[in-house]
Amino acid sequence: EFYEIPPEGGSVDADIQLNYHSISVPDGDTVTLVASVYPLGSTVTWTSDDDTVATVSNGVVTGKGAGNTIITAAITVGGVTFNDTCTVVVTE
Repeated sequence: EFYEIPPEGGSVDADIQLNYHSISVPDGDTVTLVASVYPLGSTVTWTSDDDTVATVSNGVVTGKGAGNTIITAAITVGGVTFNDTCTVVVTE
């Protein structure tokens, strides 16, 4: 799901916000992150800093092994990348 976030003061051309900025996921379980983007309909690119700890696909974070990693959601508008992150702690 995506929600439109209007720019503040006309100075922001784009924005992305995640519904969580820190989560705990048991190994083998999943948690879904939702990215609210402006402009509405922007394509979100998801990445994990460490796929051995957690993977992410379309916002669905899967715990792969105990540890910590950072999930990044990014959009590119007008050649500029905007992102937000979520710290993930995977527990055994």
